[in-house]
Amino acid sequence: MRSDFIQKIRLDQALVKLGIVETRTKSSDLIKAGFVRVNDNSILKPSQIINLTDKIVVNQKSSPWVSRGAEKLNFALEKFRVNPANKVIFDLGASTGGFTEVLLKYGAKKVYSIDVGRDQLHEKLRSDKRVCNMPSLDVREVINLSLPNPEWIVADLAFISLVKALPLVMRQAISGAIMICLIKPQFELSKKEVGKNGIVKSDNLRSSAVSKVSKFVIMENWKILDTAPSPISGRHGNKEVLLLAEKK
Repeated sequence: MRSDFIQKIRLDQALVKLGIVETRTKSSDLIKAGFVRVNDNSILKPSQIINLTDKIVVNQKSSPWVSRGAEKLNFALEKFRVNPANKVIFDLGASTGGFTEVLLKYGAKKVYSIDVGRDQLHEKLRSDKRVCNMPSLDVREVINLSLPNPEWIVADLAFISLVKALPLVMRQAISGAIMICLIKPQFELSKKEVGKNGIVKSDNLRSSAVSKVSKFVIMENWKILDTAPSPISGRHGNKEVLLLAEKK
């Protein structure tokens, strides 16, 4: 092997390989948020190729959560003035656990962290006795399991419409249950309506996506209490909307 060989690697992979962060998701979030500098230069692309010997500095103090998704739910709880303390909650699309972490911070009694992926939930959440980690599980299959009826539902789902993903879980919830879901317009509209790279730029189309989900929620015998724009955009730049509903 050449003595001058220097390994080249993606920046998001480098942060994990060097033990700076635990997951690629966390790594990508930090990079896109501008918290990572390489050789004193700010890098915003997770795919940026660097040398493993480069000087990498991460300002993690700017992001206390396990994922940027936590900021969305934390904002929603404050904006909507609802409290999940002592509630049994289904976290749908839990991924790294941003929503789960926020729910625990607010005193949730039990959180079922459900995701179709595997090996994603942060270690500190997997080891919390209040968390039931449920990987490799489609949310539409939850009803087939012997789980308690949720008092709360939170949802941050991707690559599927909420209209298709949520009906069975919503029907399983108790009367008076609270739901906070993140509406991602690119998954609620037709392929023709979604722009290049999956970005929805039209305010009218975004409103159409929110209207579609709202009508569905009402048809399922829930009432819409409020909506609010997400404080941060989705991973690829889409503007998302938080919806608060209560089961009748």
